[in-house]
Amino acid sequence: MPGPVRYLEDFEVGRVYPIGSARFEEADILAYARKFDPQPFHVDREAAAASMHGGLVASGWHVCSVLMRLLVENFGNPRTSLGGAGVRDIRWIKPVRPGDRLDASVRMLEVKASTSRPDMGLIFKRFEAVNQAGELVATMEGREFIRRRPATEGVATMEKRAVKGIDHAVVVVKDIGKALATWKRLGFQVQPRGFHTRLGTANHLMIFGDNYLELIGIVTPNDFNAERRTWLEKGGGLANAALRTDGADLAHAAWTEAGLQPDAILEFGRDVDVAGRKEQASFRTVRLGTKRAKLLGYFACEHRTPQFVYRPEWAKHPNGVTGLAGAVVIASDPYLDEDYVGRVFGAANVKRADGGLLVESGGTPIRYMNRAAFERRYPGLKPARNDDHPALLSFAVAEPMAVAALFMGNGTRHTILGDGRVLVGPEAADGVCIEFAKG
Repeated sequence: MPGPVRYLEDFEVGRVYPIGSARFEEADILAYARKFDPQPFHVDREAAAASMHGGLVASGWHVCSVLMRLLVENFGNPRTSLGGAGVRDIRWIKPVRPGDRLDASVRMLEVKASTSRPDMGLIFKRFEAVNQAGELVATMEGREFIRRRPATEGVATMEKRAVKGIDHAVVVVKDIGKALATWKRLGFQVQPRGFHTRLGTANHLMIFGDNYLELIGIVTPNDFNAERRTWLEKGGGLANAALRTDGADLAHAAWTEAGLQPDAILEFGRDVDVAGRKEQASFRTVRLGTKRAKLLGYFACEHRTPQFVYRPEWAKHPNGVTGLAGAVVIASDPYLDEDYVGRVFGAANVKRADGGLLVESGGTPIRYMNRAAFERRYPGLKPARNDDHPALLSFAVAEPMAVAALFMGNGTRHTILGDGRVLVGPEAADGVCIEFAKG
């Protein structure tokens, strides 16, 4: 499966994008080396044992080829990726031996628009591969041609965009401690509790390759979390989609021009532990919120320190989830928020489809549909509430049946559909219906 559609403007310098894992079996090491790199320590066990490596090791070019395969399968997308422009500074830091599993990621170093081709640009990225012991084994840097976003798409300026799709979804919970256990049971790696002191809230995150899920609980009631407390009175659950942006100031200006009357920019941070070091993750947000939206609330989130949020080691989940794949809002009139979301995302990203409303921005669609359409698309699922509300989150997984096996083992009620999707009801996920689909 290709990665999400990302135009040049969607890439953020400093962000780390996990691209998957690969295991190096002895047969594969031998087969590759015999054909492309027949040095004795790659093809002959006895010679390898007598070498400085003390045993058979994979060709460095084999490692590079595997990284390229992961990049194609999990990062690039043929709609926007136009091919490589070279690699440099390849380093093979530790040998890769039979049975080793490598986890790979791409760190964005530079994003540069072309001066001669206005429809494209270059991204400069650093590949990093670590083994099962957490040791860095290989790095290399590469350049790739990427298509730029057409001028008709999205809320945009000439160079930067106010809205770039979903950065994370926000689920408001009554008991943050119980929520931690709930989502671990669903097979997610849940990050330790963080505190927004100024906001009076605590959170737990589930990080994926290019987006994440945030659970929020109230710690100290104050003016900043009044809207969250109102949402809890209605039943809690999915409350907001936080939107990626090239800058909070840009989002505020664009939404003001669109007549949305955004709140003032809010700056805050929280402590986070990164590899044993205490760091400060900082953010600037622009809220529209559920008071202005009739259904799902939106706000823009500028990450000042993405390196302290999007960590590849945090994106490994027992259930195999690789990313947030979409959201569904139940609405008796699916077109109720059409004008509103058109001004939030830009009219080009909002269309009527299948009797409902489809918002496509950044590769993570949001669907507005009536209850009958919801029941047809998600048979057997009973939403937590009888009124109009944001009802479901969809997650992409490598193997849905592996998710089903996990749930069978821990007793989580679920439904397996004929097309392979796995559904979980809101009673098992803090009021949110969940879909796991291959992707």
